[in-house]
Amino acid sequence: MTTCEPPLGTPEEEAALCRAAWDAHPSKWGWHIHHETLCEERLYPIEERIAYILTSKAPKERALRLRLLRPVIDDAMVPIWKTYDDAMAAIQKTYADAMAAIQKTYDDARVPIWKTYDDARAAIQKTYDDAMAAIQKTYDDAMAAIWKTYADAMAAIHARECPNCPWDGESIFGGAA
Repeated sequence: MTTCEPPLGTPEEEAALCRAAWDAHPSKWGWHIHHETLCEERLYPIEERIAYILTSKAPKERALRLRLLRPVIDDAMVPIWKTYDDAMAAIQKTYADAMAAIQKTYDDARVPIWKTYDDARAAIQKTYDDAMAAIQKTYDDAMAAIWKTYADAMAAIHARECPNCPWDGESIFGGAA
């Protein structure tokens, strides 16, 4: 069981504190919007998430979920997110461009051999898979450094903004939810 300071209130009390925190800091980003994600962009009104927690989550989880559902306050994260978003956009464009060329090659190779497709498919698929392996490795390699920088920055800000948090790197419930 997680120990909180101050002790957890009722789900309704924690919901009121949660709303007050978001009203005071209406951030685009939040801590623990979902229990298995440390920080994520808020894609819908936070009140929808609060209502969902109060009505659809296990009663024993509600107070803790609402206690930890808080806006990211540190404006220092804005350039980090922008850098991350820009890097992701560039990587995704490179990936999409490479995929388009591979897909065109794949599609073009299928047209003249349609009648013998079943026999020819194995060789074409191998070409596709071989080409995809290199692209996937480039993508994964590029993402590793971005994720490390992002994770390090997030951990520092999370430690400051969410003290005594039970987040274990995977869940606010110690992997047991």
